[in-house]
Amino acid sequence: MTPILVIQQYALFAARSPEARVANESEEVLERMIVKSLAASVNASRNAV
Repeated sequence: MTPILVIQQYALFAARSPEARVANESEEVLERMIVKSLAASVNASRNAV
């Protein structure tokens, strides 16, 4: 796994997990991490073809 995928998976897990409910400020940070990592993943897959 590439580092960006590890970050994305952590952010997705933390955002979905009811045990890992975080403050609103942290939730916004997680959402931004997910969106930014999605863009990087799409770009990497486009370059791989």
